[in-house]
Amino acid sequence: MKNYIRSVIQNIQDVFLPFRYNRKSYHGEPQLAVLLGYDSLEDCIGYNIAEKFYFEPHRRKEFLDSVYRNGSVSDYEVVLKRKDGSPCMSQQTVHLYYDDIGELLGLKEFSGI
Repeated sequence: MKNYIRSVIQNIQDVFLPFRYNRKSYHGEPQLAVLLGYDSLEDCIGYNIAEKFYFEPHRRKEFLDSVYRNGSVSDYEVVLKRKDGSPCMSQQTVHLYYDDIGELLGLKEFSGI
């Protein structure tokens, strides 16, 4: 069942992006690279998310403030930036996730592009 779910996630056109709380690393799916014009997912890792992927980097802080204030956001519109610098409209649904003792682990972010 786990392999089936993984296969479904890897083949959907939307992008599922779980971000770690420290924001120094994140995991994503190969569709992120394709949709934003990069050759591979590895080309998208290790960068400041706001600066690299947001058409208007200051909007990332507004977005995160809303997530932390409310615990989640649904269908939040964000303009992402493709590798060539062109805009890409995105709707993001995000929630905070916690470990078994209630410590914040990070954000789970689903971007529909």
